[in-house]
Amino acid sequence: MAGDDREPATSMSPDHRRDTNAGQPTPRRSLHRSILIVVTCTLAMIINVSNTTFATISLPTIGREFNVPVAKLQWVVSAYSLAAGCLLLFFGRVADLHGRKRLLIIGLSWLIASALGCAFSNNLTVFAIIRGFQGVGSAAVIPSVVGILSRSFPPSRARAIAFTTFAAGAPVGGAIGSIIGSVLTEFTPKTWRSTFYMAAGLAAMDLILAIVSIEKDGRSPEIDRRIDWIGTVLVTSGLILVFYVLASGEVASKRWATPHIIALLVIAPILLCAFVLWQFRLERVREHPDFSPGWLTPPPLMKPSFWARAHGRMAAIMFIGMLTWCTFIGWNFWLQLYYQRFLGIGPILTSARLMPLVVAGILCNAIVAMVVSRLPVVYLLGMFSLYHYCPNGICMIEPSRQVLARLWRRAPRFYSPPSYRRRRIGLSAFPLPASWQ
Repeated sequence: MAGDDREPATSMSPDHRRDTNAGQPTPRRSLHRSILIVVTCTLAMIINVSNTTFATISLPTIGREFNVPVAKLQWVVSAYSLAAGCLLLFFGRVADLHGRKRLLIIGLSWLIASALGCAFSNNLTVFAIIRGFQGVGSAAVIPSVVGILSRSFPPSRARAIAFTTFAAGAPVGGAIGSIIGSVLTEFTPKTWRSTFYMAAGLAAMDLILAIVSIEKDGRSPEIDRRIDWIGTVLVTSGLILVFYVLASGEVASKRWATPHIIALLVIAPILLCAFVLWQFRLERVREHPDFSPGWLTPPPLMKPSFWARAHGRMAAIMFIGMLTWCTFIGWNFWLQLYYQRFLGIGPILTSARLMPLVVAGILCNAIVAMVVSRLPVVYLLGMFSLYHYCPNGICMIEPSRQVLARLWRRAPRFYSPPSYRRRRIGLSAFPLPASWQ
């Protein structure tokens, strides 16, 4: 039985050890329950990523139904990412104080309601707003499951396996969003709305698993249980303005010369700098020997000293991760629009072209799980950064045209755009290079 704590500990079930996050020992648990915890957290990551890919694969269909230009469709994706990214710090603090399981249950319930709201949207504005609310649920779920894994698996090989399995949820979520999303969009009467019914179903399944498998949180050992509301407002406002400017600069009336875009472009960095200075102040004041709590000295949302860990390697890792996701998400967004709106290819064939990404992502996570305890992190980061960025660089080099042409000729038929599709959508005036024919 999964919940029977009388079973002996296994390699996936750590012994009684002090949990520095919750202030109490981690309970012994069966192998089955440990697996259920990992599955629950991994499914949460799958839901987080698939909520983006469900929308991305359906963008051309959504644009045709609402009769809106491509430039405005980016808000369907950006609204979700905006809310999820801006509120992560806040919800991470809430999870530490009030319980990760409790916040996970609330976040999954929120995702169910918002996914159903997206399915019933009747115009793009309402749809984008509800997508923003959906991102709030994601912001509550992700820090909760990361904290649950950290608490459930103390430093060990079991923790490495748990976190790499959790990370594998990203490519799996991409596969589910692309493949199932394309099938639902192309073959169901509700087209793109069906994908959000699917998202609600996945969140409901994860909600049941979370209630059944995850242990109740202990009370936080922190004496000062306040939330830094000033820091929350500063960082959230700054990030929202940054995202808004980046998303609206090209579609504003005078593009980047539009007065309100220029004003927000100045205000956003000021707010983010003010947040950083405010966090420095809180950390410095609270570490002073004569510190006495006051209403202007709550615990910081994010200690600046965190970035100096391991002689600055933590900051470098985060920066590399940011660049990687920036390039990948942006490239993936435009690639799907290119296939469907420029080449006239349907959602299913588009998802077929993206399947190598999914397979490579799963294989990479499996490899990392096997070698992460044997290789320094810097080697793994360097190797996979080269793996990620080099293909982009190769495509910019003239000799690579011959390589690409050779690959193009040898690729399966469905990987090359049929000429009749190009004629049908009026692209015969833009022929491929002669060597690619």
